[in-house]
Amino acid sequence: MNYLGSKRRLSGFIYNVISNSVEQKLADCSFCDLFAGTGVVGNYFHDKVKSIIYNDREY
Repeated sequence: MNYLGSKRRLSGFIYNVISNSVEQKLADCSFCDLFAGTGVVGNYFHDKVKSIIYNDREY
């Protein structure tokens, strides 16, 4: 799936889906942003998780 544009407006939705799906406290977890681009989603999680892994590799 191709997504053009910022994911900033989706960040809260992504957070809600993950926090409702994971049984652990997110503060104890690492977050991996596999399609980081500008890093806006990872930045949203910055103060909510233990660590963040960014990736934006395209083939």
